[in-house]
Amino acid sequence: MKIGIVTLYAANNYGAYLQAFALQKYLRNCGHHPVFIKHNARKPIRTLLAHLKNELTHFRLNNLFFVCIRHGGNIPYLNKFDYCSIKKANSLDMVILGSDEIWNTSRKSIYENKVLFGYGINNITISYAPSINNAKAEDFQKKPEIIDMLKKIDCISVRDERSRKIISSLLDRKIVTVVDPTLLLEKSKWESFEKKILLPTRFMMLYLYAIEDYALDFIEQLQDYADEKKIITVSSFAKIKWADKNIGMTPFQFLYAMHHSDVVVTDSFHGLMFALIYQKNFIIPKAASSKLQDTITQYHLEDRVFSSERKVKNILQQNPDYNKINKLMNYNVNSSKQYLSHCVQKICDLVTPSITEEK
Repeated sequence: MKIGIVTLYAANNYGAYLQAFALQKYLRNCGHHPVFIKHNARKPIRTLLAHLKNELTHFRLNNLFFVCIRHGGNIPYLNKFDYCSIKKANSLDMVILGSDEIWNTSRKSIYENKVLFGYGINNITISYAPSINNAKAEDFQKKPEIIDMLKKIDCISVRDERSRKIISSLLDRKIVTVVDPTLLLEKSKWESFEKKILLPTRFMMLYLYAIEDYALDFIEQLQDYADEKKIITVSSFAKIKWADKNIGMTPFQFLYAMHHSDVVVTDSFHGLMFALIYQKNFIIPKAASSKLQDTITQYHLEDRVFSSERKVKNILQQNPDYNKINKLMNYNVNSSKQYLSHCVQKICDLVTPSITEEK
């Protein structure tokens, strides 16, 4: 089947690109032909140029290489995807909306791109693991046309419990939760996509968003732990003043770094996904988003979150219990694959005439 995917494939962060990469790879492995439906919710070249301009304006010339790799590292890989226009989407066998924050109606770049909700697509449509993140029911109620679009979707799944509750109440229908597409590929598959990059022999991978929000106490404890264990702190997502090294990486170099790190420090949803995929020892400074909190709850990871009662050293002195985590994860992955397979097969039966009908 030729399947269209509507997602944030061109976003300039590792997670957004790799979830799109994972879904199209999984569908291809299942024998389908996935294509991304073009839209303007993310403009990677414009974003890269804006970041470069900002560095030049502030005379931070030593940051230019980092910015080029960090914000432009995914651009060459976008050519590896197949695409189609919205106008040609109706010639596809079906369309999948998702994954990632394509239903986060609190963001203007999302609600203005209505194709993310199925607008203009008149053939069979399902959703796979979209998230509303921190958007509220009121954000949808202010845009009733978006609710009407969601009502037309044939099968709906979302990525997290908060999204499920709010979308279910808005549409008054049953919604299922499924895993992020990154979990649809096994660890060995991700390893095969890695691109080697020069890194310290032993290092702590920092994949952090809310850098300025962290208490000095947390940073000092983290640095003390790194000094004690003789490991180097490496940031790839943002330039961090207190990190030993800031290294810009492409998405596939990021995979290599996550795989070979000694410890992962992240407040990112996809940072946590890849920490779990690679079975790393990790710590979460704080659960800054509902999607991250939902994963923490789902896999019983509360003891990995820093607090005044849970010190950095105490958290990291013991690895997560991956026997328990993998058991839960494998169940959720299998259930998600069954959901996707069921939806695709159901549509396959609709679009493929039977032998009897042909006769």
